[in-house]
Parts: sequence; structure tokens; C-alpha cells
Amino acid sequence: MRSEDMAALVATASPLRLVVLNYELAMRKIHAAKEAGEGSDEAAFAAHVREARAFVMLLAESLDMTFEISAQLLQLYLYCDGVLARAVIRQEPPGVCEACDVLGSLLDAWRSLAREEKNTAPVMENADALVAGMTYNGRALAELVLGGETRGFWA
Repeated sequence: MRSEDMAALVATASPLRLVVLNYELAMRKIHAAKEAGEGSDEAAFAAHVREARAFVMLLAESLDMTFEISAQLLQLYLYCDGVLARAVIRQEPPGVCEACDVLGSLLDAWRSLAREEKNTAPVMENADALVAGMTYNGRALAELVLGGETRGFWA
């Protein structure tokens, strides 16, 4: 996904959708690590695992510890982080599968919550609405994005 697309997705996402997005990105990095490890690319394996761990720790850091379930989620996130770290240290690409299983189950649960979510305001309240499309100018496709002049920033 292009960074512009990701920025638009994040700007218009509800808090629950941001959690799902974090899980999806962590899972994408774990799958990439597994593929790199199976291809014997140790550097790429370590890099993808490092990025997956960053997403897992972002999930852990964003927990609201006033809720009882947050302590349980924190333990799961720390477990996954440890599994991923061990996989890199031992150079065992199959080791990432355990974290993938745990995070995959949690992702399914969060997705089901997100489907039930009613109209929730995006996290970024001052973001401009975007209208995007593609046009053909005879030789190539050109992207057209219409939005406000401030692009979400107020001075």
C-alpha cells in the first residue's frame, strides 16, 4: 500500500479500525519474515521481525490499563514479542508461526468488533475529506486528489 493511501486510511479511521490496522500490519510483517526466512535471507528475516515487533509493541503501548482485559492483552503482546525475538536470535523462521497464531486469533476478534461498530468519528477530526480518482490523458493514467487547501492542518 502506498504511503498516501495509508495516510488517507489512517486519517479517516475510527479508533477501533486503527487497532485492526495495527494487527494487519503486524501480521503482514510476520508473513514477510517467514517468507524471507524460508528463502534463507537472514537480514530480511530479521528486518521484518523487527518491524512486526514494533507493531506488537505499539499495540501494547496503546492499551488502556483501566480495563481488566488490558492486562491479559498485554501478557499476550509480551509473549508474542518474546517469541519473535527468540525466532531472530535462534534464526528459526518457523518460530514466528506461534506469534502469528496468537495475533491471528486476536485479529479475528477485533475485526468482528469493528464490523459491529456503528458510525464512529475518525480519530483525526480536522482531516480533510479526500476525493480521489484516476484520469487518462492519452498517454498515461494520472491521479487526481481533491481536498482542502490546509490538508488537515490549521494555522
